Amino acid sequence: MGDPLQGIPKLPEHPPEFEPRGCYTLERKEKLDIVHEVGFLWPEERKLMHWLVREQNKAFAWDDTKRGKFKEEYFLPVEISMVAYILWMEKPFRIFPAIYEEVCKMIKKKIDAGVYEPSNLSYQSRWFYIIKRMARA
Repeated sequence: MGDPLQGIPKLPEHPPEFEPRGCYTLERKEKLDIVHEVGFLWPEERKLMHWLVREQNKAFAWDDTKRGKFKEEYFLPVEISMVAYILWMEKPFRIFPAIYEEVCKMIKKKIDAGVYEPSNLSYQSRWFYIIKRMARA
């Protein structure tokens, strides 16, 4: 409600040197610098980028628990209606033993974050089958 630009901070013409604030730490700044290689932005643009991320650090998902979600106070959950159809089966794919544990950790992380949810539907995800099997072991 109201003017969305009211109270928005003005961009500085000469951004200050980096100072950590909130979740935007020196370590995260260094990771962002690695992603945006030298030459992609001019030095002053890079300083401005870091200033903007620091000022708006609450707008970013800094860990998996915040990823893939909208605040329900702004966005109501979407309900997807289904149409009747004939079920089909696809042959399950194998996960190579060398990466099995890593894949399971990634899936568990998504489940803990609420991005993946368990399902008993006919087309439930193969990942949940793996997690269920691991839980029984």
